[in-house]
Amino acid sequence: TRQGYAIEAITATIDWIKENGFSLIKAGVNPENTLSKKLLIRIGFNFSSIEDG
Repeated sequence: TRQGYAIEAITATIDWIKENGFSLIKAGVNPENTLSKKLLIRIGFNFSSIEDG
């Protein structure tokens, strides 16, 4: 599924980031994109704020 590939890609990227010494990861998503928001929450991201831009 599309979401399955997205989870694989994101978790691989997060693993690489952690292995290379980074401790903070930020993700941006369109507030209207419900699937992307659910995916990020599913893999452990927390909502922090809404930014204009």
